[in-house]
Amino acid sequence: MDNGNISGRKFRYITQEVIDAGYLNITSTDMFNELREFNILMQDMRMLKLRFYLEYSVVVLLNLIVLPLGLLLLAAPGELRSGWIMGPMRKLALQDEMSAYAVSAVFVLAYLFCFVFFVVHKKDYSPKKCLLYTLFLIPVNLIYIIVYICNFSLMYFFNDLDRRLKNEMGYPHFIRIADRYPQPEKEEEEEHEISFDDYKSDVNDMETL
Repeated sequence: MDNGNISGRKFRYITQEVIDAGYLNITSTDMFNELREFNILMQDMRMLKLRFYLEYSVVVLLNLIVLPLGLLLLAAPGELRSGWIMGPMRKLALQDEMSAYAVSAVFVLAYLFCFVFFVVHKKDYSPKKCLLYTLFLIPVNLIYIIVYICNFSLMYFFNDLDRRLKNEMGYPHFIRIADRYPQPEKEEEEEHEISFDDYKSDVNDMETL
């Protein structure tokens, strides 16, 4: 898999110093064209970053909805419950409902801790790690297979896109750069312009001589 940036574009005039300053002094047509291309790229990157956060929100909402639902099914009637709960949790729920809740809560809390630590806090979107800590949910309820599959699929996308975005110039804000057109002649005139007070001071000095 390519480890480079998304655009693959190398810029000649736009450096990190220019990005930090927020503007580029235009002195040629090539500089103007490059700046225009760079700003179009920044707009595309912002849209891609927005898409990233939208799909990230989908993952978080999916977990917030499905996790409580899986626990609520433990309180369902015996026949429905036995159809949704797998492995040791199925037998335990039919024999001792409170123990099933306690054991299931331990598994779910272990998953939530790993999810918050890696995804929310560390910004680690590794799909392999996601597969491992999502396994905490599988013994609790079959419905968590939905979380297992969706988390892995979206984390694979997040990990790849996040790595590519970080390699782009302008990361993480992707701000457009303003153009400036220096006027050397005007600046030179302003440097040599004598104010009225300076002129008056010079005249007074001459009179005292």
